[in-house]
Amino acid sequence: MKLDFITIGNIYIETFYNTENSRIIDFKERITGECLNIAINGSILKAKTGIVASVGRDAYGITELLEKYSIDYSNLILSKEKTGRIIKVNKEYIFEGANKFLSFEPEVLKKTRIIHV
Repeated sequence: MKLDFITIGNIYIETFYNTENSRIIDFKERITGECLNIAINGSILKAKTGIVASVGRDAYGITELLEKYSIDYSNLILSKEKTGRIIKVNKEYIFEGANKFLSFEPEVLKKTRIIHV
């Protein structure tokens, strides 16, 4: 399939903790990452988008999210490592996880007009 653009980068599970007196009172999780956000926005604008990233095989619904927005994820690496995480509690902590295993074949780039890295 010929794509309008491909994004290359990291996907994370981001957790926001709301704390009060050193106690967690609430938290929210979401799937995020610049390449994912760009791909979703491109899809919303009716562009044929693809993504190159490395994620864990954990059950966060990443492939379901990509399918929901009709994003080509045929170059998504499913790593034995856990999906990378960002944890925010007054500061931001990033655990790369599967993101450090990102790789792809250069032929992927021939199938698109625009590349976002």
